Amino acid sequence: GSESERTLKINVGTARSNRAVSLSHLGLRADALAGYTEVIDLYRDDADLCERAAWAMLAKADLIASSEESDESLALYEEVVNRYGRPAFPELREIVARALVAKGFKLAANGRKEEAFHAYDEALARCGESPDDGLNISVVRAMYYKAYALEELGRTLDALAGYDEVVSRFGETGDREIRVLVDEVEKRRAWLRRA
Repeated sequence: GSESERTLKINVGTARSNRAVSLSHLGLRADALAGYTEVIDLYRDDADLCERAAWAMLAKADLIASSEESDESLALYEEVVNRYGRPAFPELREIVARALVAKGFKLAANGRKEEAFHAYDEALARCGESPDDGLNISVVRAMYYKAYALEELGRTLDALAGYDEVVSRFGETGDREIRVLVDEVEKRRAWLRRA
């Protein structure tokens, strides 16, 4: 009945998702993109399984962003934010934060520094004060990239304050991935103070 259909839907989606990831790793970009689209279509309107669609959208956007197709990746990041960034989906905050940080990064890479700054700022407004450890890496990235965007915009004192906040908040972390970012921030901050 209904439970076995649901289990089948989950298993099919998991297989399609794993296949898309594998195809991406093999460099079969078009096939991977098609696979992510299948997962998105399978789960997009299923309230209980929408997290899988959100992850597939993020993965598809990241794969597209790795090429020069910035408008399409930016549209997908925006769709993740608009569709899943609502209070009805608190469990998807990490995905939304990652989408906003990735959107900001792509905007910055395209010279759209002011828009990048706003994407990082939105990520922090949505998740910056979260006690959820799973969000910390996205929060650190958003704080770091926002400070860097301020630096690029010629707002040196604001950038230094942003770098100081990263070190103050996460300087004592034991998380290796966050520690790498904090070390980068400390180097950037020291360089900026000497400049």
